[in-house]
Amino acid sequence: MRLAALTVLLLALMSSVLPAGADPVHAPPAPRVVVAPIDSGINPYHEFFQVAESSVTQDVLDEFGIDSSHVLTLSGTYEEDGEAFWTSLKEGELYHFTGTNIIAVNLDGRDRKILPDGSNHGVGVAGSVVRGNPEAIVLFVAGSGADAEDWAFDQPGIDIVTTSYGFATAVPLPAVSSSYTGVVEGGKAHFGASPNDPSLASVDGTSGPWWVVSMAGYAEGDDEGKELLSGTSPEFVADFTQDLPYCATCTTELSSPSGTSFATPLAAGVASAVLLEARQRTGHVGGITAEGLMVDADGIQLDTWDLRRSLQEGAVLPASSGVGFGTLPTLPVAPYAVVGWGAITPDPELDVIGRSVAWLMGDEDAPDAKGGDTCAFMNAHFDARLYSWNLNPASDSFGDSDGAGYIRC
Repeated sequence: MRLAALTVLLLALMSSVLPAGADPVHAPPAPRVVVAPIDSGINPYHEFFQVAESSVTQDVLDEFGIDSSHVLTLSGTYEEDGEAFWTSLKEGELYHFTGTNIIAVNLDGRDRKILPDGSNHGVGVAGSVVRGNPEAIVLFVAGSGADAEDWAFDQPGIDIVTTSYGFATAVPLPAVSSSYTGVVEGGKAHFGASPNDPSLASVDGTSGPWWVVSMAGYAEGDDEGKELLSGTSPEFVADFTQDLPYCATCTTELSSPSGTSFATPLAAGVASAVLLEARQRTGHVGGITAEGLMVDADGIQLDTWDLRRSLQEGAVLPASSGVGFGTLPTLPVAPYAVVGWGAITPDPELDVIGRSVAWLMGDEDAPDAKGGDTCAFMNAHFDARLYSWNLNPASDSFGDSDGAGYIRC
């Protein structure tokens, strides 16, 4: 009886697979951007992830080899679909959930696929990406460790990888697996979270390597300032505390988690918005080219180092900030020593996305280069990361003499 009931349930669930028709997934090919968080799981039931028109077109499904049996329409709540549905999904196979921009894969070996199982951390991380760019395709990799990392950095369709885990304090070993090859050889961008303590971000195995975009936390609003419990001397900062979905199966609730875990994917989302606009302006369809170019269309060629350079000039470098609870103020003199190149934020009033796009595309209204002391300090900051990791026998970049295509100001 139990087996028969389970079979009926599974057949009913499979009947909810989206039929061909007028759904957004059947839109014609268009520029897109794919961000891959690697973490504990995502909650596609939450209204935070629902969209009126999905960025996951049929062209994207074809690109990632997702057939109709892996395009799923959820019933609306976890209780309606049931545990049997989530345990029936296959490990290592990609699924798209209609009405969202989510593609997800489980590489963790657990019974319940995709959804968090014991930690809601990944739901908040994915939410931060969406907060940075609601149009980004979130290819969520449920898992952690070398298997998940190797998979994400080896996927040609992924543009940006964001990781928000590691040792509790800055430790130079090990770097995230395959990150070096994914960035230097594959042309991806990797955003890495520094520890939630005052240790040096550049020493950490997640945020420290020179090919990684190093992130720490910044408090926006009344307590504006660099978060004390966030890596010291990062490359960038982003909002440390955000209102995000943070639950395995709920549909509406929001929480306010804090940490570099959420600052980092927020910055990755903003970066994806910059890249997406560049692709839309040039007509670049698909992901990174075989030559490692993020944009190659309309006579314009741009790579991950160009994108990173545009964020350096587009980021907001505060002249000063007040003293808040748990924050370190930035001062008019040498703010870069506290917040690096500055804050990466989706706040439309600060226009980091617009400023970065203008710099990336060489527009007449591009922001003036920060130059001067900021440039000198951040060049030295990068060189210190470069030399320390290239001299580390355990580093993937051991023996390198330069920083690949990194662009100094």
